[in-house]
Amino acid sequence: MVLLALLFVLACCSLFVGVIDLTPGELLAGNFEQLEIFIISRLPRPLALLCTGIGMSVAGGDLSEKENLHHPHPE
Repeated sequence: MVLLALLFVLACCSLFVGVIDLTPGELLAGNFEQLEIFIISRLPRPLALLCTGIGMSVAGGDLSEKENLHHPHPE
C-alpha cells in the first residue's frame, strides 16, 4: 500500500517537471496555454508508463503461468 501511495505521489510530481514551468495554481486558474501543455505534453507521459508497466506485468504473469504448466514443480 505504501508503494502504491509513493507511485501516486511521484506520478503527480512528474506532471509538473519539464522545460516549461507549470504549477497546479496556474492550471486551476484556467490558463489555457498551461492547460494545453499539460494535456498534450505532460499527461500522456505517466499514462504511457502506467500502460507499459501493466502490459509487462500481465505478459510476465502469463509467461510464468505457462512455464509452470510445462514444468510442474514436484511436491
